[in-house]
Amino acid sequence: MPIASNGSKFTTDITAVGSSDTDCYLVPKNHVSHVRHLLLTNSNASARTFTIKIYEKVPNTTTTIFSEHSLATKTAESVFTMDKPIILKSEDKIVIAASAASSIVCVVSAEEFFDPNV
Repeated sequence: MPIASNGSKFTTDITAVGSSDTDCYLVPKNHVSHVRHLLLTNSNASARTFTIKIYEKVPNTTTTIFSEHSLATKTAESVFTMDKPIILKSEDKIVIAASAASSIVCVVSAEEFFDPNV
């Protein structure tokens, strides 16, 4: 359980997504993360597709949650939001691949809580 007296910290990671699996967010060791927003943007002149996977350090599994989802040209899409967040544990990752390298940018905003038990 996170230690409330230690507070939390907010972080934002911005990553140009590659055409193979790209680590877009890694939860720090001994932390629990409340991913409040995952935004994907496509400023390319063509529609692109993306695949999102969640890697869980324990039990060492990767789950695909979106597969070849289309993102129209010059648009953005929110996947996780304040109303629909995802909670990740120590050393879990959000992994994304795009149909073309550097055509999609991923922005992850999260609140991280110290938890010595994870």
